[in-house]
Amino acid sequence: MINREDYIEYLKSLSLSSSTIKKYLYYFKYIPKNNIDKIKISRYLNRCQNKSTARAVLKHWSDINELNLHIPLIRGRKRSRLIKVLSDNERLLLRAEIYKKRIRYGILYDLLYYGGLRISEALGVKYKDFNFTEKPCPLRVIGKGDKERIVFIPIEVVNNIIRYGTAKGVLKEDKVLNFTRYSFNKVIRKISLEILDRNAYPHLLRHTIASKWLNKGTDIYVIRDFLGHSSVLTTEKYLHSDLEKAYKVMRKNVVFD
Repeated sequence: MINREDYIEYLKSLSLSSSTIKKYLYYFKYIPKNNIDKIKISRYLNRCQNKSTARAVLKHWSDINELNLHIPLIRGRKRSRLIKVLSDNERLLLRAEIYKKRIRYGILYDLLYYGGLRISEALGVKYKDFNFTEKPCPLRVIGKGDKERIVFIPIEVVNNIIRYGTAKGVLKEDKVLNFTRYSFNKVIRKISLEILDRNAYPHLLRHTIASKWLNKGTDIYVIRDFLGHSSVLTTEKYLHSDLEKAYKVMRKNVVFD
C-alpha cells in the first residue's frame, strides 16, 4: 500500500495548492489501510466531516493502489447561499481602521480587495511581480493550479507598497508581506466586530470586488479571468450577491395580477 510520502508526491503532481494537500492529508490518516471493505468505507466516510473531500481522498488512494473500490456517492442537496459582500461604507471604514493598526495589514487588505486575490496569493506576492512603470500597476499572480494571471493595482496602493518596502530595505526577490494569514484573520475579525458589528474575513474582500465589477457591467468572463476561476459557473455565484439592487428592481417591476 502507498505510504504518506508517496501520497504527498502524487498530490503535488496534480498541481494542488499546499492548503489543499494539507486538508487531504488530514483525511488520509483515517483511511482503513488493511482489509478494506464496504463497512469500513462507510465508517470512514461517516467519521469525516467534509464527506466530499474524504471521498476524493479515498478515491485517489484507491486508484494509486489499483484496488478498484466501490466508493458511494455523497447524497443530499448542497444548500446554496447568497454571496455576502461589504457595502462601500463598511469597506472604507474597515480599511481605515486596519491601516491604523499596521500598514502591512492595510497593504494586504488592498491586495485582497483591489486585486481580488486569495489570501495565499496575496501573501506570496514579491516586489518583482509588479510592473511599477505602468499606471494602474499590473501585478503578476500565480494562483491555484499554478495558473498565472494579471491584475491591476491602483497607484495609491502601489505607493504604500513602495514606501513600506523602502523603509525595510527590501530586494526585488523579497515578498512584499512576511506574516501569516492567521494574524491578519485575527485583526480583521476583531476590528470588523467592533466597528461594523459583523464578522469580516479575507475572502469577503474578494467577494466584494467581484460583485462591484459585475454591478458596473463588467463581462462575467473578464471577471472569471481576473479572479482566476477555472469555470464561469463559480463566477456566476456573484450574479445574485447585490440584494439591495435586486430589491429595487423587484419593487419597480412587481406585478399583482
